[in-house]
Amino acid sequence: MRGSADSLFPQIFRGIGGGKRIALMISAYFDESAEGDSKSGLLSVSGYALDGAGVDGLVREWGGMLSDFNLSYFHMSECNARSEHRKGAYAKLSDDQCEKCARQAIRIAREHQLHGHSFVLDQSEYRQILENEGFDCDPYTFMVWAAYIHVNKWVHENRRDEKISLFFESGYSSQARASELLEAVSQDEWGGKN
Repeated sequence: MRGSADSLFPQIFRGIGGGKRIALMISAYFDESAEGDSKSGLLSVSGYALDGAGVDGLVREWGGMLSDFNLSYFHMSECNARSEHRKGAYAKLSDDQCEKCARQAIRIAREHQLHGHSFVLDQSEYRQILENEGFDCDPYTFMVWAAYIHVNKWVHENRRDEKISLFFESGYSSQARASELLEAVSQDEWGGKN
């Protein structure tokens, strides 16, 4: 996660109403990771669904973790980099500190989530099987669609009265297309709630 959890999560949940929640909502936060040149190799889209209590706990503990390690943000790949390749705030941390920070981040994320979601595909095989045969959907957009369907299904089975909000990290090359797809499906009620 880039940026402080203190700045992201409360804004989403407490934007208006003086900090009071105005709706019951499950929010799912996703991040992508691709190996290689982003056009071949494995692509994963993973994330967690949280409710208001989960967000409160995450914000509190995440902020404490950042403070404990004197970090302004947490990014696992920077934390896990070999000591000679660490940059910025992570350059001053020892291997032991980085390991403790990474383990703490994982524990915090697991402790406060309602449900975890992860989707992985081999982009070369995907293109060979689907995209090159006329299926007009790039791998990332397909993964975002899979995430949407899975989270929606999970919420309808487990938290039927709550609405869903999905958040994907910005910057992926086909993100605009994936966003258009999610915008289109959010206009249509599926199972009564979106």
